[in-house]
Amino acid sequence: MLVKFIGKHTPKCNEMVRILSKSMDEPLPLTMRIKKRFHFLICCWCRRYEEQLHYLRGVSQSFPEHAGEAIPAPVSNDAKERWKNALRAAPAVCGTGFEPNVEFSSPEEISSQSRPVSRSAWAPWNIPLVAMAVLLLIFALRSLWMPPSSRPLTDFRSEMVNFIKAPPTLQQQSSQLSELNQWISKTRAPSGFVVPARVQEQPAVGCRVLRFEGRDVTLVCFRGGNASLVHLFVVDAAAVSGLPERQRAEIASEGEWMTAAWSDARYDYLLAVQGDEAAIKRLLGDQ
Repeated sequence: MLVKFIGKHTPKCNEMVRILSKSMDEPLPLTMRIKKRFHFLICCWCRRYEEQLHYLRGVSQSFPEHAGEAIPAPVSNDAKERWKNALRAAPAVCGTGFEPNVEFSSPEEISSQSRPVSRSAWAPWNIPLVAMAVLLLIFALRSLWMPPSSRPLTDFRSEMVNFIKAPPTLQQQSSQLSELNQWISKTRAPSGFVVPARVQEQPAVGCRVLRFEGRDVTLVCFRGGNASLVHLFVVDAAAVSGLPERQRAEIASEGEWMTAAWSDARYDYLLAVQGDEAAIKRLLGDQ
């Protein structure tokens, strides 16, 4: 009942596609932002679509600088058929039980399928549903004006390390840290942060922007020893709870990765390398 209530009072998925695309060019009105928040509670596909739009916008900003690297390679008909067959056989990627573009039943259809009852719209059995809708409205309004709450370091460290277990796709590549800083400053992600001196001595590789619990995270990669990468994650201060200052950075292992986390007045930092504790301490300048 709650899913049907939200679905009836928020745009359908095909409308959300148009609304989310429009939001890339101009801000949405307050009422539409509230409806979008409600719709995201029951539809993970539209939520993922918005995340993909933000990612594509970030990629497209850097494309003109690499347009010469694009090669118009033709795709054979056999390859197209294999792609189609793979997509047909692919399982659903989101098992929430809510299918996109579902047309919700009208009140007349619902009443025709059930036994007629002589109850008013504000009958006592409707009160819990109305109360739940009010609570959802309060939650949506709170999420619009209040910043996301801070998360434990274990959550942040685990998600960031999981992302770099495979070599990450970088939105901007350069061996000059200054060029990467210029690109980052054009995004809404954290910029102007302090990179440890020992890390700056490593050749830069590239950077990109991630998302963590509703916040933008800047990732800058450097070339370390033995052809491995040094990853520096930067997020707004207070995104991660309980971080110490740089001099007392919290060092911990995450699988085969060694990490160090600290905070300053503006940002929270996570440094991740493949190696032992001595290796990451050298990058921090402790050894």
